[in-house]
Amino acid sequence: MDKKNIFLLTEKGMVLPLVVLMVLVLIPVGLGLSNLTKIETEATVRAKATIRAVQVADAGIKRAMVEVTNNPGYTGFSSFASESVGSVDTLSSGQYSIGVSTPGSIPPGESAVLPDGRYQISAIGYVPNVTNIQEKRKIVVTAERIDIAPFDFAITAGAGGVDLSGGDCQIQGDVITSGTVTNPERVTGTVSEGESAVDDFEPPEMPGVYTSDLGEINLVGLADLVLTAGTYICSSINIGGTARITIDSTLGPVIIYCSGDIDAGGTGIVNSSLDATNFLIYGTGPVGSTVRFDGTADLYAAVYAPAYDAILSGTSLADGSMNVHSFTSLGTADMDYNDALNGLPGGVLKTKILSWREEKI
Repeated sequence: MDKKNIFLLTEKGMVLPLVVLMVLVLIPVGLGLSNLTKIETEATVRAKATIRAVQVADAGIKRAMVEVTNNPGYTGFSSFASESVGSVDTLSSGQYSIGVSTPGSIPPGESAVLPDGRYQISAIGYVPNVTNIQEKRKIVVTAERIDIAPFDFAITAGAGGVDLSGGDCQIQGDVITSGTVTNPERVTGTVSEGESAVDDFEPPEMPGVYTSDLGEINLVGLADLVLTAGTYICSSINIGGTARITIDSTLGPVIIYCSGDIDAGGTGIVNSSLDATNFLIYGTGPVGSTVRFDGTADLYAAVYAPAYDAILSGTSLADGSMNVHSFTSLGTADMDYNDALNGLPGGVLKTKILSWREEKI
């Protein structure tokens, strides 16, 4: 046997050990890849479960916000264990529980008492047994419940604030604004500045049903427009000379919706009942619209015009309430609040989130 054949025989003898060696190397690699795939799959499932748990908890927060808005004493439900009696809602293969700390109480883990209107709401989202993975996530928010009727204050003003620097006007009642009040000493009641809640008042809309469309109301000379009980719409109001609008509310209140500026000069608007609850003025115009009262007759009215700039001048008394973008006094006319307007339907009723955080359990 020559040397060449001997080499070939020797080479054949090495194939089997090489194959065994390769198998021994590849088995751990395969097992490692299998374990890595399993780990990655579990991580993906867990990540999805975590996202779902957060989403479920967020759904619980939204549910609580609605409940608190409609019921200021709502406290939620705190136990998953009572699912059979309906204390836990099911959502998208998950469940949530809700805990609510109401104003005047101390939230769990806190030391300070919640002030009026403030709530701490927590919701736990729970995703049960997703391929043997269970996830819980907790969201905690601080929320404020806003419940202000349109005429709860003598003056309710938006960012334009309240300017009492002109003349010698006295406000007999409370004032609230998201802006500032100049000469607040002229207010006999409480003064609340920087209250952003009043910016949530929405301008009214023209009613679909009404008694009459008065178009442009332009009264001069001795003109006297008499309005009896009903709802009226118009595009503007302008009163000059000794003209006036007479409100006859014998059979019920008179309501006026105006889509433009209002300038009640002349004699002004005479409410024969001397009761602001019988005469309501709604300004539906855009930001920058004005409502001015400078007639010689005392004004008894409730004005709701959140986008309007209101000006009270002259010497006549104004009795009722005004909800406007800004209020300015230019004369000596006082503004007296009519307590009967408190709590009149409408206004702002909602709960908004002030802060949000996620907590692991």
